Amino acid sequence: MVTQISRLKINPFHSRVYKVNDIDDLAENIQEFGLLQPIVVNSSFSIISGVRRYYALKKLGYTEV
Repeated sequence: MVTQISRLKINPFHSRVYKVNDIDDLAENIQEFGLLQPIVVNSSFSIISGVRRYYALKKLGYTEV
């Protein structure tokens, strides 16, 4: 299923903190190999799993996932 990245929402109870280097490294990997694991969302498009992938895709300028 393809959806607009702008529709995705970060869960307000998400407490994990990421370093900029983590996101940069993941963005490089996604650019080289593609998105290998999905971003899991619920029915209201709140991200359940894949927040780092979400940030990396936004950094790369993706509009759909």
